[in-house]
Amino acid sequence: MKINHLSILSVGGFFVSAHFLPIFGEKECLFRFKQVETGSYIHPTYILKQSRPNRFISIKSIPILGVNLNYEIMRILKSLARLWIVLSFVCAVSSCDNAKNSSTDLITIDVERAYNEPMRNLMISEVIEDIEYIKLETTPNCLISKVSGVSISENHLAIFDYRSSSFLLFSRSGKFIRKIGSQGPGPEEYNKPIGNQLKIINNEKYLLFWDYQSTIYLYHIDGSFHKKTKVSGLSIRDIKYSKDGKIIVYRQRSSLPKDGGNQLLAYDLDLNLIDSTFFASQSIPEVSGYSKFEDLFTTYQEDIVLLRQLNDSIFKIDKEYQTSPLLVLRLGSLKCPTIQIADTDINKYLLIQYISFSNEHIFISFEGKPRISPSKSGWSPTKYLVNNIKTGKSFFLDANHPAELGSNTGAIPINDLDGVEDGFKFYLIKDGKTWDSFDIIEAKSFLEKDVIEENNYQSSEYFKKFRKLVNDSDIEDNPIIRICYLK
Repeated sequence: MKINHLSILSVGGFFVSAHFLPIFGEKECLFRFKQVETGSYIHPTYILKQSRPNRFISIKSIPILGVNLNYEIMRILKSLARLWIVLSFVCAVSSCDNAKNSSTDLITIDVERAYNEPMRNLMISEVIEDIEYIKLETTPNCLISKVSGVSISENHLAIFDYRSSSFLLFSRSGKFIRKIGSQGPGPEEYNKPIGNQLKIINNEKYLLFWDYQSTIYLYHIDGSFHKKTKVSGLSIRDIKYSKDGKIIVYRQRSSLPKDGGNQLLAYDLDLNLIDSTFFASQSIPEVSGYSKFEDLFTTYQEDIVLLRQLNDSIFKIDKEYQTSPLLVLRLGSLKCPTIQIADTDINKYLLIQYISFSNEHIFISFEGKPRISPSKSGWSPTKYLVNNIKTGKSFFLDANHPAELGSNTGAIPINDLDGVEDGFKFYLIKDGKTWDSFDIIEAKSFLEKDVIEENNYQSSEYFKKFRKLVNDSDIEDNPIIRICYLK
């Protein structure tokens, strides 16, 4: 097989990706490292396969050193791969000296340094640009008990009511439009959806969500059923919709077959599998008394963002599945040495729970080593780090700031905009927005306490809007949705 074009990218020492065009049909192929855990180190091996599912050129694993190659193509690729790995390693080392490289926009966050510096409070006005309130219409067909999921588009607001297991569609002004789908055993019904993971996609044509059995559902925005499909394995980490019309599914390593498999799956809008890539071995099994940590998967602007646990680098994956470093976390002595750690040792290290992005900030939540003394039970509050992308400065939130009643966080932002409850949910930040909901009874009780002093806030405009909506509502009305737009 003749090679017309070859490009190789070194990604954090974990795998190498190459795209080349064989003379027969110019079909895209992938050439990657496979991670094979052998004792205490990771042994890389070559895997040659097409990116299209079930159309393999070769699935032969070939060690990097000391093997006589059976195919001429393997000999060529092996030589080129070694050369490019060395060159890209040299480039990576030289580029890591800067906090942000001007050519690659590589962001570096010194987590260990921020951890050892004084904590500080975060005012919501530092990261929130605007707030929108939506009072949901109340009719007999859309009575809401508990909002557990919200998806926001240009003209619509989709709500998942946990107690009735219903998807409800509203206009952006809060007017009820219709229910979408229904729960049940039928072929066009959904089972037990993960309600906080709904998405309005494809120019507001479909509602996308999935359930605990890894079945993906698509319903038309008019409420009718479109398609559903079951993803092999029982652990979908997340699903993203790309603007080129692909539904991207990321599977946890724990759900892969024993001999490994592709973690990244792409479906079209009829839920046909059209692509799969990012081969990985299955993660180590769970052991009693030990905690196991999986990969993280999110989005930044229009790119997919992936963090493999124990890797200090976070990578972005574009629509062609090309991978490039986006963010480097310098954890130093706080870095956990293994993806499976004894519960008794978990407070020695920082372990990433969530990472979220806005245009100007990066928000990272950690568990593990406490900034303040843990409770008698050994529980340590969640630790939040905020990074300003423009200035490069990072800090941990003040863990002594009181948490909301019943929450598991010891540090939350202080609300200096509308004063209605401190904080916002870091893990709900998506597409530059985050949301919460307010039950009318609780909101009226809050206003009756008269604890808001409008002069203490950046603007009384937001509080006045909220107060009017609450005062104009009956106690049995549907809740108010608050949408925060991040800077």
